[in-house]
Formats: sequence, structure tokens, C-alpha cells
Amino acid sequence: MKWIVNGVFLLLFMLLAFFGIGPVLFSDGALDERIVTAFFVIMTASFLGVVYHSFSKNFFK
Repeated sequence: MKWIVNGVFLLLFMLLAFFGIGPVLFSDGALDERIVTAFFVIMTASFLGVVYHSFSKNFFK
């Protein structure tokens, strides 16, 4: 069961990296657009990290 949870979170982080960091690096928009997108990508990654930490800490005792 633990490897399924790890695989799901790994997939979520990979999708976030592909669809989140790509537009930040290769955006042709203004700098403000890149900063806002980077902020949301960082906040989403932080949220996923906290959820993964709390889920694995409480679920896999």
C-alpha cells in the first residue's frame, strides 16, 4: 500500500513539474505573469509536500 501512495505522489509532483515549471521557464509573457505562475507552482508544490508528509506520517505508523 505504501508504494501506491508514493507512486501517486511522485506522479503528482512530476505532473506539477511538467505543467507548472515549463510555462514559467518558456513563457513569452511579461515578467509579472512568470512571477505569478511561479508563485502558484511553488505554493502547490509546498501544499503537496505537506499533504504527503502528513499523510505518510499518520497513515504509515
